[in-house]
Amino acid sequence: MSLYGYPLATTPFLDTLHNLIHFTYVISPSSQTRSSLRAVFSLADNKDYTDFYTKKPLIGLLQEVGFYCYWISNQARFRVQDNIEGINQFADDANTKIFIRYDWRVNKFDIEVVKYFKRFLKERHAKKVFVIHLMSSHFQYKGRYPHQYDIFKDKTKTKKGRVTAQYNNSILYTDFILKSLITELNKASDLKCLVYFSDHGENLLDDKRRYLGHGFAMPSKLEVEVPLLFWYSNEFAERFF
Repeated sequence: MSLYGYPLATTPFLDTLHNLIHFTYVISPSSQTRSSLRAVFSLADNKDYTDFYTKKPLIGLLQEVGFYCYWISNQARFRVQDNIEGINQFADDANTKIFIRYDWRVNKFDIEVVKYFKRFLKERHAKKVFVIHLMSSHFQYKGRYPHQYDIFKDKTKTKKGRVTAQYNNSILYTDFILKSLITELNKASDLKCLVYFSDHGENLLDDKRRYLGHGFAMPSKLEVEVPLLFWYSNEFAERFF
């Protein structure tokens, strides 16, 4: 992300966005989605799962204080056996849940989540919270963005150069998705904010181990160093800052 100092302009919208806080030195609890989200959406951690089974998850706590909860995912539901680790359960706890892809083999771009977001944002609930699960920059990176976002090109004619260019394009497209979500939020009345984070990072053949992707038994730091962003509306700032 150029927002974090990367030399290519992969986040042109975020780079100039007002009311944005980007946090540095953020570490994901895991290099895999299942265990990362379990730690994020429950009071458990990856060393002790007790609180996952005995205490309400984040969505349940939000509902207790009056929030209507939406779960919009462009990732398919996990397998039945993965529900033991809570991924499907978190979604099922939401008042409204949408899985845009019911098959991992079917590719759909993240713009699909914005369509549902726009519709649900108009629904009349006093307090709403949205959990939006993007495909973003999951491997294969070249399948995560439409052709008009094929901006960055490989100049090295190497595999690393090729996958890095594709990854950069996926980040550029995610910047567009965040722009679309924030644009819709700005149209809504009352207090609005958006939190964005990655549940894990990615390896791009960065060291002698030649890792590509994520979820390795001995993960690199690139698999767990992640962005964390907080955007707030002017109304939010006037109320809380």
